[in-house]
Amino acid sequence: MTSNVLQLEEVDDDSYYVAVGDIIAGKYRVERVLGSGGMAFVLSARHIELDETFALKFLDARFLGNAEITERFTQEAKAACKIRSEHVARVYDVGVHEGAPFFVMDHLQGRDLASVVNDSGPLRVDDAVEYVMQACEALAVAHCHGIVHRDIKPENLFLVEREGLPIIKVLDFGISKVALAGGEPPSRLTGELTLGTPCYMSPEQIRSTASADPRSDLWSLGVVLYELLAGTEAFRASSANAVCAAVLERQPQSLLELRPEVPQGLADVVMTCLEKDPANRFEDVAELAMALLPFAPTRALVSAERSSSVMRGARRPGARDQRVSEVRESAPASSRSHGPRGAAVSVANPVLVERPRHRGRIKVLVALVVFLGVAIGIRDWRSKRDVRASQAALSTTNDRLAPVFVASEPVTVPTAMRRAPAVDTRTTPDVAVAALPLPKRPPTPAAVLPPRVQATARASASAASAAPAPSAEGAGVKRSLVAATPSALGSIELGY
Repeated sequence: MTSNVLQLEEVDDDSYYVAVGDIIAGKYRVERVLGSGGMAFVLSARHIELDETFALKFLDARFLGNAEITERFTQEAKAACKIRSEHVARVYDVGVHEGAPFFVMDHLQGRDLASVVNDSGPLRVDDAVEYVMQACEALAVAHCHGIVHRDIKPENLFLVEREGLPIIKVLDFGISKVALAGGEPPSRLTGELTLGTPCYMSPEQIRSTASADPRSDLWSLGVVLYELLAGTEAFRASSANAVCAAVLERQPQSLLELRPEVPQGLADVVMTCLEKDPANRFEDVAELAMALLPFAPTRALVSAERSSSVMRGARRPGARDQRVSEVRESAPASSRSHGPRGAAVSVANPVLVERPRHRGRIKVLVALVVFLGVAIGIRDWRSKRDVRASQAALSTTNDRLAPVFVASEPVTVPTAMRRAPAVDTRTTPDVAVAALPLPKRPPTPAAVLPPRVQATARASASAASAAPAPSAEGAGVKRSLVAATPSALGSIELGY
């Protein structure tokens, strides 16, 4: 589908049976045409109440009377609703306007990859690989619901930006093969309309569209990746029949000849997708995504993991019966479904690999135990650190509070003080003698003392020399003043 934005007034075509300003379903006001394709056209319309812009897809006027095509158009809306992925345009509503069916979907701002290649030439290797991996993620969800797109091409891969990152949206599930009631629609609807685009169709799809399975989409992805890297189609010819013959019989030109800087491993991945025999291709889109991962940017790992997760989920016991039913309904009885390369498995009894369901729980428990252990270790370390910090702070405080006495000159200790005998307080309870040494103070010169203090000191010294010496058992005084002899007034100690 082309992405040219046209005003309806500028288009002289009866296929556009709506006009700018028309109100659709009583709530969507048409603004312009976003694009058109072989079966439908897309309009930009604004919701009257919500003031939001949506895309409305209408069936082309040429096919309004064709019940089969109308049914296929409705099928596209159903298929898109079943695929819940950020890489598929979401469908919000369906309806009928003047007998014409339509459905409402996301309004996308961007360009399809065909326009990007036409304007800029071959893409960077990592960009091309990332775009295809995102398409793999969308197709993984589709394939798990029994939906085969069957028309993967650059025009149906729409590139938008979200928060500065590229996002691919897979469009146009109009000819998808869905395991729905009513069986497979006919492979040729009109004399001019076929199911698919010949240069992107797989050999088995060219032979019979009913035999197309998910591996047909793998072929188409390989052709798209070839074109994004080389800037040209893998199978080129002058007519649709010649293209079909090339797809069935010839190999494409070597990708390395067209672009030598492409890694050999990536070229091998492309050629694996383009194997004529579906059994020799990748098993599913998840395996393809993992094979592309070494050539993609780091953020593409998310797409690979999601694709693998979706495919594993389809193999859970609860999904087994549904998937088997879809495979049986969507494939002819004579066809065979292939598992890993070269291993043929009957569709009547497909082999689905089931993985133990408890592995995920064990991983969660192990992660929880590791987290708790780390949390406890951090808490203990913080506790010990706080204790050490408190002890260090206390030691620093004590050092600051401890008195420091520094004598500016030697201190003369009186003889009487040095020879004072110890007093037994048990026999003389009324006598109290200080047992601890007093802090030393620098001597005070007698000349500095006031006259009154000097007279008191001389009198005390005379009284001390006249008093009898205390006996060995003696009782002291409760408070004594010890002073130096009068001849030593130069060095005086006062005891308190």
